[in-house]
Amino acid sequence: MALSVRPKLTIWYIGTVSLLLLFFVGADMVGLRRNLMSRAAAAASSAVDSLAQYLETAPSGWQGNAQDRARVGKLMERQLGGQRALAAVLRPTSSEPLFLLNLGGLPEDRVRRLLAEHAGSRSGRVVVVQGENFRVVSRAQAGPERTRYVALVALSVEDRVATWRQAIGEHGLLALVLVALVSVLSYLVIKRAFAPVRRLTAEVRTITAADLSLRADASGDRYEIGELAATFNAVIARLEGAFDRLRRFSGDVAHELKTPLAVLRAELDRALRRDRSAEDYQQSLKRLRAELDRIVEIVENLLVLSGAEVEQLARREQPVAFDHTVMTVYEDLLALARQAGLCCELDELAEVQVQGDPQLLERMVANLLHNAIKFTPAGGKVTVSLRAEDERFALSVVDNGVGIPPQDLPRIFDRFYRADKSRSKRTGGAGLGLAIVQQIAKIHGFELGVSSEPNRRTEFRVVGRTIKQV
Repeated sequence: MALSVRPKLTIWYIGTVSLLLLFFVGADMVGLRRNLMSRAAAAASSAVDSLAQYLETAPSGWQGNAQDRARVGKLMERQLGGQRALAAVLRPTSSEPLFLLNLGGLPEDRVRRLLAEHAGSRSGRVVVVQGENFRVVSRAQAGPERTRYVALVALSVEDRVATWRQAIGEHGLLALVLVALVSVLSYLVIKRAFAPVRRLTAEVRTITAADLSLRADASGDRYEIGELAATFNAVIARLEGAFDRLRRFSGDVAHELKTPLAVLRAELDRALRRDRSAEDYQQSLKRLRAELDRIVEIVENLLVLSGAEVEQLARREQPVAFDHTVMTVYEDLLALARQAGLCCELDELAEVQVQGDPQLLERMVANLLHNAIKFTPAGGKVTVSLRAEDERFALSVVDNGVGIPPQDLPRIFDRFYRADKSRSKRTGGAGLGLAIVQQIAKIHGFELGVSSEPNRRTEFRVVGRTIKQV
């Protein structure tokens, strides 16, 4: 079963703390045992050194008399008093002690086993005798008459081992208590840390496509959660704007298609209502063809606006002589301008080559020029110019027509938007021309701008990068 982030973090935190505690407790116990054993070894070595020194410095050597036994006994009791230990003086070739001091009442069988350790090969080792640990140290020493003796000390370390084991139990219990405490604290801390996430999740679940106006509260945290909430709100805001544009776009499309479809239906009903002459049928078919052409134009424009041309652009992109494109469009629409009673002038035409799609670039120029002609009254003037400087070009289309009111400028490139609704009905169009210009400029990386003084002057300007002539 997959776990959520919160229990995972809790488990990881508890596991990490447990491993750290295990490491430190283990290191502490190893150090404690080493310290206890080294102190036992030092005590045993000190005692056997004192015994060996007495054997070496005794005036007449080891006599084993009461005086020697008393002196050695006092010396060993001073060194090993209060501990379970064994001190002995032996001949190198015998395990029978010349002197034996049994401190702590060691059993006889254990004493014999310990006396057998005097050979020296195992001196300084820990020996286990019947379950009891002893540190055994022996020294071979010559007396004043070059007589060889072996000084042996066996010190029980069982009390130190017991101390160490008790410390292990106490530290282990303390570690368990600490792990339990850390577990509870980590659970509470992580639960509190994730409280803003749970609150944010609950708020986000209330936001649906039906109502995108709701927002998550980003005021309670200035850091990660606050940034996450602010970022989410920004995404929702963009989605809300996209949904609003989609709703308006769908409504505008339905509105624009409703009229030609209604005309088509009316013409078909009219033609089918009774028999008509061939001339009447021909007129009806012409009107049907005109409305179909209008529908086709709207659909083609919508395809461009939907971005469907962008993928095709990547396949059709090529060097384009943009000045030739401007000249071709100018010559094609010159007759239309004259028919509308306008003066159409080509002010400047620099040699410009750009990277792009020839058909889309021609459509962009045609839409700008056609828009200027359509909204300039008879007797007006339309001026087209193409300038180039520092690997950049500027296409300008200027007219002295009706202009654009300031309140309409921000929305002039919106789809289906028409500043003057009544005049748009007379001039035709669906309000898609400038939106298409903006889309084509965008997919080519051009900058599009507009400035206008109502009833005086309007200028549309396209700026972009040029490429070297080939």
